[in-house]
Amino acid sequence: MDLYLLLKSGDEVIPGFESGTVKIQSRVATIALLFAMHCGAAELSFTGAASSGVPNQALTVNLTSTGAVPASSLTGVQFDLTYDTTALDVTVNLGAAAEGAGKTITTAPVGTRGLRVIIIGFNQIGLTDGPVAIVHVTGKNGAAPAAGMRIRLAAPVGTTRDGTPVAVALREPERTVR
Repeated sequence: MDLYLLLKSGDEVIPGFESGTVKIQSRVATIALLFAMHCGAAELSFTGAASSGVPNQALTVNLTSTGAVPASSLTGVQFDLTYDTTALDVTVNLGAAAEGAGKTITTAPVGTRGLRVIIIGFNQIGLTDGPVAIVHVTGKNGAAPAAGMRIRLAAPVGTTRDGTPVAVALREPERTVR
């Protein structure tokens, strides 16, 4: 397993290397990551059934407390949505749990494989269990999505009031768009 560590300016983990991305290949790092994923503070999951080719399908991304740390200790969450960007258009809006905590949502393309979603706020209000994002899926140019198209949650991470990253697990991370 390859892990990547993003270093911000001012970090000096490797002498002479101050910012950028460092690839880590280590059994210890793999074990630590798997442990963090298993003991996560919360989990993200899709809810809502994909309908049969109806444009503007809505899927909900839910945050649920698990493990020793409640979801309310998270003040922000980030995840990727991966899908066929040549066949699907995807937009994301805030869900009720994020809206209620005064959060905002920002999305950006992740190459040609999907969107990165960041839900944060310039406050220290924790997120509650419930919908943090509503994902709208349509076929390109308004066409009905082709049968068998998939959308997947990936690479989730949360943050606490003091900016500490927190592992977030995935449950039911994939939906088929019919």
